[in-house]
Amino acid sequence: MSFYIRIEYTDTGCFNNSPEDIGVVRITVEPRPSIVNTPIEEEVCSDEPGGSTATLDLTQYNAQINPGSPQGTAVVYYADQTAYENGEAIQDPSFYTTVTNPQTLIAETINTTTLCESPSVAEITIEVNDRPVVDISNYDGMIICEDSNPLTPVEGGNYEPIVIETGLDANDYSFVWTFNGSTLAEDGPSLSVDEPGTYEVTVTDQDGNIACSTTSSATFIQNNPPEFKVSALTLSFEEEHAILVSNVTGSGDYEFRLDNGPWQSLGDSRTLTFDGVEPGEHLVYGRDAGGCGITVATISFIDYPKFFTPNQDGYNDTWNIIGLQDQPQAKVFIFDRYGKLLKQLSPAGEGWDGTYNGNPVPSNDYWFSVEYLETMPDGSQQPREFKANFTLKR
Repeated sequence: MSFYIRIEYTDTGCFNNSPEDIGVVRITVEPRPSIVNTPIEEEVCSDEPGGSTATLDLTQYNAQINPGSPQGTAVVYYADQTAYENGEAIQDPSFYTTVTNPQTLIAETINTTTLCESPSVAEITIEVNDRPVVDISNYDGMIICEDSNPLTPVEGGNYEPIVIETGLDANDYSFVWTFNGSTLAEDGPSLSVDEPGTYEVTVTDQDGNIACSTTSSATFIQNNPPEFKVSALTLSFEEEHAILVSNVTGSGDYEFRLDNGPWQSLGDSRTLTFDGVEPGEHLVYGRDAGGCGITVATISFIDYPKFFTPNQDGYNDTWNIIGLQDQPQAKVFIFDRYGKLLKQLSPAGEGWDGTYNGNPVPSNDYWFSVEYLETMPDGSQQPREFKANFTLKR
């Protein structure tokens, strides 16, 4: 269809009539692209647990709105009716995040050459169902205790299974648990675990026509109370004694203490030395800082008191060799300065009370000899004899 246009003076009625002065407007009527405007209703799961928005690919509806996708046509999406009326199209429909819940989007088809729009629009209503809120990551890194050597006595430690609690109601959700990727038989909101590894729970909420799920995981580690060896770095009757902690085995964060002393961590060499140790029996404690209990080793150093005061005040009233309690076969002899035998002692007995034939002996220096077994650094025992003197004070 063509329209011809001329210019005419209204006061004179004059106009141009030459062909080159006549304007021509030609109008071509193009067909509108077709559209299937059947309303689309969709339920989707939220992007985040407990959320109300979802990200989706709107182009998945192209074939439904514009069947066959005829050449030269495209589907254009709008966030709502207002955006459609203002011509504010969604720029990236392949990655669109909803802004309200529910949300009704508008879609139209256009001819990409003529820009003609479809005679009607399609409505897509998106309803977002929230995913379950579940998080068991607070259990991540928790320690499961196992005693690697039941023959070694252990003090304390929590050897009970750890119970993972989701805090959700079994009437509202379903649960699938896995251990290191393998599905477990348990299907409740909690799980008792006694093995190290990665546990994962998938919680599903069947809301409306769609099931929404959330997965959370936690990895447990295993620790043991330490197994270790204590050995003497010094021989009997030395001025100062020292203990070596070595051969430490097990899985854990280990620290040690001597008797009631402070806890100390292992060095890079996986050994620990206690210096300045007094004669007698001592306890070396080893523990896992993660709470898997304490193991105890006993070690004894043989030595003697340099003096004693048999005045019945409850302090140093008797004299005996220290640290020989576990060698009842050892022999201890006490002499005066002239070599006269005053007493033969049992290392396990109460000791010498400073008398001879029931009579107190005077303050003086006295001599002794002891026959015993010496434990060598390699663990072997050798017979030894030691002689020295001590002082009796009254």
